[in-house]
Amino acid sequence: MKKLNYAIESGRLIVRDESSGLLLWSGDFDGCTVFKIVPLAGAEACLVLLDPGSSKQPTFENLLLVSPSGVVHWKARLPRTNDAFTDVVMRGVQIEARTWNGIRVQVDARTGHTKETGFTK
Repeated sequence: MKKLNYAIESGRLIVRDESSGLLLWSGDFDGCTVFKIVPLAGAEACLVLLDPGSSKQPTFENLLLVSPSGVVHWKARLPRTNDAFTDVVMRGVQIEARTWNGIRVQVDARTGHTKETGFTK
């Protein structure tokens, strides 16, 4: 497995081969700005959080699992409508995200489905 370097440049996801510096992929997702990235240890993929303000839709499923070639494997599902994800972190091997409406969500890394929720506000 090659080592990858994920970065954000001008609101776009940039993926490079760490050893050679070769650009593997660069892009955005439906014109939305990349807000945060979280590389997944031991996997050739990263979590991509799109800027919650980059969509006019009231329900914006803006947390993605993306391959080094820019393929979206899944969009995390929000626990309710009229919401968007605002942050994502790894807690050990668990993906934990927060939403605009104050919900803490544990996301299944294989499917993007909600495993557990809790209110944080």
